[in-house]
Amino acid sequence: MEKEAKESASGKALSIGAVVMASGVARRFGSNKLLADLAGKPVIQHTLAALPLDAVEPVVVTRSMDVARLMIELDVPYYLNVLPYQSDTVRIGLAAGEERWDGCLFVTADQPLLTQASVRAMLDAFGQHPDRVVRLAWKGQAHNPVLFPRRLFRRLRALEGDVGGSQILRNDPDLASRTILVEAGSKAEVMDIDTPADLERIERIVEGR
Repeated sequence: MEKEAKESASGKALSIGAVVMASGVARRFGSNKLLADLAGKPVIQHTLAALPLDAVEPVVVTRSMDVARLMIELDVPYYLNVLPYQSDTVRIGLAAGEERWDGCLFVTADQPLLTQASVRAMLDAFGQHPDRVVRLAWKGQAHNPVLFPRRLFRRLRALEGDVGGSQILRNDPDLASRTILVEAGSKAEVMDIDTPADLERIERIVEGR
């Protein structure tokens, strides 16, 4: 499908990147949780399905050759990450398109019940306020994904250590207070997978739908 850029409130077409954070080591899960089966598909494939390709440009950043091979099969752009920290993943993903993106959505790859409806709602909010951070939330509590405006790319690149973009918000209370929260359609959308028990819980939700 041909990508249609999102428009801001001023009518300017916006280009939005979507960095899928897939570089975790999954120590608590015991194996590669992103490739674990969920309703007949790998977990990460469900997460990718929540990204509307007419509105965002996805890129996956991973340490796993198995995930990389799956991205080749799915025709999804990816970068292999050999560096140790979460901030490295942020920089690698951002470098994929920061020169052309007006905003960048950071998505955790283990959030398989995220929906396109919620992502589009975030994009709509960003279109109205393209200088502000937008986060998905549940009952007023901020969660992932997080959409950062271009003006913060420099600060994202400057992150160090095992931290993600949320560290910028923790360090800047004023910026955090102006963050736009978009309510998810359900609590399930903000659930991620850290352990086999988490996957079992999500499987029960899927089976009950």
